[in-house]
Amino acid sequence: MRKMVIVCGLAGVAAFGGGCASPAGRNADISQALVKEARPDLDVVAAAAARFREGDFSDAALKTHSDGELDQLYEALYRVNFYYPGRKNSIVLQRGVLEERLRRKRQTNEDGERMHKVYIGARMFKDAAAIGKLFPGAEFPAVPELIVSGGGGENKWRVYDISDGGKRAELRSLPLAAGRRIIMEIFTGCPTAEKALGDILADPALSDAFRKYGLLVTDRFDAVGVLLWREHFKFPEVYIAHRRDEFPGVNFRTSPNFYFLDAGEIKHSFFGWADKSRPDSGAANLLKGLRAISVPVEEAGHGG
Repeated sequence: MRKMVIVCGLAGVAAFGGGCASPAGRNADISQALVKEARPDLDVVAAAAARFREGDFSDAALKTHSDGELDQLYEALYRVNFYYPGRKNSIVLQRGVLEERLRRKRQTNEDGERMHKVYIGARMFKDAAAIGKLFPGAEFPAVPELIVSGGGGENKWRVYDISDGGKRAELRSLPLAAGRRIIMEIFTGCPTAEKALGDILADPALSDAFRKYGLLVTDRFDAVGVLLWREHFKFPEVYIAHRRDEFPGVNFRTSPNFYFLDAGEIKHSFFGWADKSRPDSGAANLLKGLRAISVPVEEAGHGG
């Protein structure tokens, strides 16, 4: 009888289609693509993440990974969830890797802190609380004791309104579908955003316009930071976005970003503020935005 030989095809098949590679081999290949760049292209991140197979994360499959492969895999999945918060499939996969690290007793406090951050980013507060109990020595950001998830209205432009000294977060919809509004998107720890708001509120005319039409929003669940901004700038309309996709057209990956809306439609936007070579560029861009939503320039106090 002729001996049957089964060949797995070209090496390129394993790289692009999975071929006959083992779960550990496929995951290692994908993970390497995700962690090799300090600032990866987001399309590359999404494409690589889509190549993960659920079956490669079963308990049996994860047992075949070396400790080093698990380390890299956990880092890769954390990156996916960092750049694409709320991606439920990737969150489940990261949790599976964490559970394998727990079984091997190789978990670190940083592992717990990263999983907690991912859960908070996805607004999965009960899961975040459970992680906190598994890692009593880790450092986790303060989360409001009471999170009210009513909100009402359509699932668009929803935010958490922080109150009671940071102990309460209530989900509600912002009324952005009508009228003129300015959305200033920020990171709560961004010095450029702090300078921008400081400059705006220090200018009497710009301050009047911004206080009338403006609001601040961040997608970082930083209740303490939100309260500090409100208190420092004496500006009450600072909120935490419920989900990025509920703010269509708003970029939450950089800070600060300004969006000028009329009846819920973005008419003008810009990123950043002033720099040394163009100290007035931020105010000039703000005036352009006010004109775009038909706020009279004289109302902003700069004439013309």
